[in-house]
Amino acid sequence: MVTGNVARPLGRRIGSGPNQMQDQVSVDNVDLNSLSQLTGFPVDFIKKELVVDQEKISVEDLRSKVAHFLNSTLGELPTN
Repeated sequence: MVTGNVARPLGRRIGSGPNQMQDQVSVDNVDLNSLSQLTGFPVDFIKKELVVDQEKISVEDLRSKVAHFLNSTLGELPTN
């Protein structure tokens, strides 16, 4: 079960205090700087590991690349 940092629609505030971060997530695209802030991984690491050149990626492509990364890194994941 995945919990914690999940993509939210553009404009929804996360965090607390005067320096709340605005998500840079739209229905179609995820900003890699926002993903970096949410996950704690540097943008360059995300780009290298997911083989991404641009600053934004579609949610569909992100899911596909993350699944490929996990399968190639951890082996085939169980489906139960």
